[in-house]
Amino acid sequence: MPPGMRQAFAYILLIASLCLALLAADKIFTQAIIASGKAEATAKITAKEATTSRTGRAYYIAYEFQVGDQRYQRKVLFGLVPKMTQVRLPDYEALPEGSDINIVYSKVNPSYNLPVNDPYKNDKLLFIILGVLVFGIISVNEFRSLRKAKERSQTVTKGNRLKMHI
Repeated sequence: MPPGMRQAFAYILLIASLCLALLAADKIFTQAIIASGKAEATAKITAKEATTSRTGRAYYIAYEFQVGDQRYQRKVLFGLVPKMTQVRLPDYEALPEGSDINIVYSKVNPSYNLPVNDPYKNDKLLFIILGVLVFGIISVNEFRSLRKAKERSQTVTKGNRLKMHI
């Protein structure tokens, strides 16, 4: 593979690793902040969605709850991006829009919240961390290989210049 393509490949893997690291950090941070000072509330389901992919069918709900005068919903990426919550089919069928669901949230920042019985709260965390490690190690190895190849080519070039002067 040409050096320019290897470098692009290494950067892509590094960016993928950093994105996965951000997702893992968000999952861990959300659970930690909820655990540090949690409260329970009842939320109203505002939307439902079923999606189909090559891995099968997935079911999602969106909910909203109120703390004081402020309304909150589930958010990810450190409380910045609204997100629907994945649920199992029996829960999806049993919870029509407008029905109540029990949630747990952080007293410090209620944007960090999860359903009380969230079966997916640790879902994929291990795979995300493994992805970070694999992509990170491969990209670091690629950068190291590129640097060694560059050093070898510079050594060869200097050797050729010395022969030409003699």
